[in-house]
Amino acid sequence: SDSTQPRPDSATIGQVTYNAAIPTLAAPEPALKIRKAESISVYSPPTTGVNLDEIEGDEGVEIFITPQDDLGETVHCDGELTVSLIDPTATPEQQRIGLWKFVSEETKLFFAKDTSGERGILLHLPWEQSIPINSSLDLHVRLVTPDGRTLKTKHQLTINPPDAEYSVDNSGIRRW
Repeated sequence: SDSTQPRPDSATIGQVTYNAAIPTLAAPEPALKIRKAESISVYSPPTTGVNLDEIEGDEGVEIFITPQDDLGETVHCDGELTVSLIDPTATPEQQRIGLWKFVSEETKLFFAKDTSGERGILLHLPWEQSIPINSSLDLHVRLVTPDGRTLKTKHQLTINPPDAEYSVDNSGIRRW
């Protein structure tokens, strides 16, 4: 595609419309490459449940993770990324909503910039293992840096659970 063309305001995948103008891929800046990540955090405004169809309830989550140096400044960082979403009040067999693992090469591809200019790792994750039944979920993120350090964070996330008839096999959402 011609990179000089403006991005559309929205993109349609199957019958699912997604606002493609919000995140943009962010190439690493030289200043961001040389500093080492010392911590990670979940950036709240873009981290939320996402409803992509016209049926009540979220079909997944959008998560924005910011690797930070010792001064709290965002740095471009890759590494092995693991994201776990837990519904702490569900029955034990329904607690894990999903577990997503990404190798270092994939993590690099998810680095983006939001509309405010904040940079970080942007993930779109549909419900995977089970459907959340509660609105308050625990998000656990672990990043193993290329030099072997493990950075972790936990975040409480509020979503709008889908209704009881929702299926994780919904093909339109799976392509998101």
